[in-house]
Amino acid sequence: MPMTKEERAIYDKEYSQTPEGKKSRKKADWKRQGIIIKNFDEFYEIFLSITQCQICQKELTVDRYTTHSTKSVDHDHNINDGENVRYICCNACNANDKSTNTSGEPNIYYHKRDNKWFFRITIKGKTYYSPNFKTKEESIDYKNHFVVDKVNTTADCAPNPC
Repeated sequence: MPMTKEERAIYDKEYSQTPEGKKSRKKADWKRQGIIIKNFDEFYEIFLSITQCQICQKELTVDRYTTHSTKSVDHDHNINDGENVRYICCNACNANDKSTNTSGEPNIYYHKRDNKWFFRITIKGKTYYSPNFKTKEESIDYKNHFVVDKVNTTADCAPNPC
């Protein structure tokens, strides 16, 4: 027998409080905002695990109402044919939109004044930065080697604290 309107409202309210309901709502919100993600489940897990703004390092909150520290997903509105996420950041940094990442590639940035590309990433509170690439491809190559080296270093150090 189909649910009545009241029963359906109660069911929807209860579902929205479950982990599956929250995930479903977040996916719908991101689609509505124009955020493009290849692997939603993987990105959602990353989104949940980030606790500091990737721009200003402020502690992030998950608030019912939007505040300066509310966790946000910053994305490039000009990219609509591929992934367009730049950062998981606080609402203040997202609203200020001082992001220079128009590359469509996470952690790769273009510095207009110097006409240079650079790579920047923050891992466990430490920022790694490598400037002065002439092309976007050079910075992506550096990023790929950096990530492989970092993974190998971390794997080598896993049994003992480094």
